[in-house]
Amino acid sequence: MSTDLSPENEQFIQHAIQCGTFQDRVEALDRAVELLRKRQALLEHIDEGTRQLRSGEYTEYDDEGLKKFFDEIKAEGRKRYEAGKKGPSAAFDLRIRPRLISARFGTTSAPPAATPLPRTIR
Repeated sequence: MSTDLSPENEQFIQHAIQCGTFQDRVEALDRAVELLRKRQALLEHIDEGTRQLRSGEYTEYDDEGLKKFFDEIKAEGRKRYEAGKKGPSAAFDLRIRPRLISARFGTTSAPPAATPLPRTIR
């Protein structure tokens, strides 16, 4: 498959190859596509979090509740570390269960009104 890039992008890739960042053009382009996929997944998580916020699917925490929540996360991390596992717990992995935390101290309020969020994808 042929890929036509702007002269600036082609020069950037050639420089990265010369510096040893990539072995060849194909590896550089594969890495670029991988990063675009990760970016797209991140934008989807942001959209899901925004949807959850707007529909009221979030938990508000006071000082004590927020401290307890983070203590639970730390305890889970220590437990997994002690068991020899690495990485986030499935319970807190955003790819498995997106979650939005709202820390509002001593107040309750409705989620913000639905307003479109600007986002540019290039």
